[in-house]
Amino acid sequence: MSSEIRAGNQRIYWIISNGNGYIDGVTDPNLVTTVGYGMHIYWLGIDFQEYQNACVMAGIVPSTSPDIPTTSDNPIILQPLMLINNLSQKLDESAEQKEKMEIVITDIETKLDRVNSVIPGQRISARQARLWLIQNGVSLDDIYSVIDSIEDQLIRESIKAEWEYAPYIERNHAWISQLTVVLGLSEEDLDRAFQEASLL
Repeated sequence: MSSEIRAGNQRIYWIISNGNGYIDGVTDPNLVTTVGYGMHIYWLGIDFQEYQNACVMAGIVPSTSPDIPTTSDNPIILQPLMLINNLSQKLDESAEQKEKMEIVITDIETKLDRVNSVIPGQRISARQARLWLIQNGVSLDDIYSVIDSIEDQLIRESIKAEWEYAPYIERNHAWISQLTVVLGLSEEDLDRAFQEASLL
């Protein structure tokens, strides 16, 4: 049975759980987030500081900005976790089915790890990118200023969507090079950033 998080006229921060781990996110005003089968709401609220505290209590790293959700728009993470949980509940039906289901679950987990893996120097998580910027004196507001200064609306909105919703940042994405130039970072700086961020 699924449930819904309805934001109404205020942004709602939330943490959901499948009993084994936690996923945090945000539902913006007048939008709805569906909490799938096998998941339950662990915490929700409208105060950003309380959300960060709840994340720490749950053992997960919260978003550093109230305007940047960490995983709420990340179906790559949410859907396989719910699928794994659903499959796990059916394992007791029979010994033969149990063996088949374990193979399927292992396959899903392997694919999830492959899709979401950090590749030092080439791919870092959105969280790692933001932490590196903060630790190196680059304000996240500066990133938005750079994006907002792009004249072409289609390119501007595309880069903004990538920055806000992509779970991982690829080194070879063209928009990364564009942002780097405007921020005054060299290619060497960018290489160093991806290496250092992968360790955060």
